[in-house]
Amino acid sequence: MIFNSEEDLIIAMKKHDQDALKEVIDQYGKLILYIIHKSLSTPIEKQYVDDCYNDVFTVIWFNIDQFDNDKKRHNSRFLSLSRLKIYHDISFET
Repeated sequence: MIFNSEEDLIIAMKKHDQDALKEVIDQYGKLILYIIHKSLSTPIEKQYVDDCYNDVFTVIWFNIDQFDNDKKRHNSRFLSLSRLKIYHDISFET
């Protein structure tokens, strides 16, 4: 499925359209993974990269109703959620 705008993508996500989730992963996955790799720097932390990556998209999926349809760009929100998830996971491990 093709989404014409980020607004359409968020609306589809709010309807729990799995194609929309796949599109979010395609659009933002590499950037989120990069941030996770940069943030989890020690060998012990590196073992949590995949878990953290999956958790970020789980958090997005289950909290998509909190996203504002009127905003033009959601990437900063996705990245903020990524950072919060990383710091949350690190704080429980240390």
